[in-house]
Amino acid sequence: MQVHLLDIIVIVIFFIVTIAIGLWYSRRSGESKEKFFLAGRTLTWPLIGASMFATNISAQQFVGQGGLAYSVGIGASIWQLTGVFGIFLLGMLYLPRFLHMRLYTLPQFLEDRYGRSVRAFTSAYSIILILTTALVGSLYAGSLVIQRLVGVDSAFSFYAFVVLLGVTATIYTYLGGLKAVVITDFIQNFVLIFGGLLTLGFGLYYAYRMPDGLAGLWGLKEITAAGQSFSKWSMFRPAGHADIPTLGIILATAITAQGVHCFSHEYVQRGLGANNIYHAKMGTLLGCCFK
Repeated sequence: MQVHLLDIIVIVIFFIVTIAIGLWYSRRSGESKEKFFLAGRTLTWPLIGASMFATNISAQQFVGQGGLAYSVGIGASIWQLTGVFGIFLLGMLYLPRFLHMRLYTLPQFLEDRYGRSVRAFTSAYSIILILTTALVGSLYAGSLVIQRLVGVDSAFSFYAFVVLLGVTATIYTYLGGLKAVVITDFIQNFVLIFGGLLTLGFGLYYAYRMPDGLAGLWGLKEITAAGQSFSKWSMFRPAGHADIPTLGIILATAITAQGVHCFSHEYVQRGLGANNIYHAKMGTLLGCCFK
């Protein structure tokens, strides 16, 4: 892949503009904990929905699940589609209760209900879980993408880009609080959607130019290690499938989707910053539509 100077300039400008806008809209956010943690409870539904989607979609999806889709087909999207269920429950069932309690963070709910020790344990567990799962995957995939863009491939550059991504996000989050995060998410949301549509368009264009054209794309098959054959356009796989056992995913995500989307700090916090229950509910519904 050839990357030109103009490509790098556009990427750098995008990073600078995004951070600058986030900091501009978040000035004076440190005057109170309500402004820092909840953006002063002024968030409207377009900001909440776009931010939830941008939080949910990262390099893990564009790189990791893109690779899974290449291997098994469109059925890889079932992991994302079942997540819609979790976001919907967050807005319709849980957020109204959390907003009524005037919470600043989700662990505060656990302290009110079960005591300080449960809050401390859950907070520590959540931090460890984020550091060892979601954050690691996002930084890993993001660093790989930057390596390919700038045309370098070394251990030093990999870790350098990991640090760059982490420090960049930390700066505007620490200085601007939730407002800075939501504003930058709102901008990145449209970049994600536009970039995804471009990827789809170029993918179909180059598939059309192949000898078999789009007909060849329609005929793609997944051949498992056991010799089973499945159309890559089928959403469903048997229970014993190694990557997407459809029934198992649906049953499991009925539970895990709630844990991931209804009780994770990164989603709940955006809802807690809503101006009122209406904006919280409409924001989560918008997030469902985007997802």
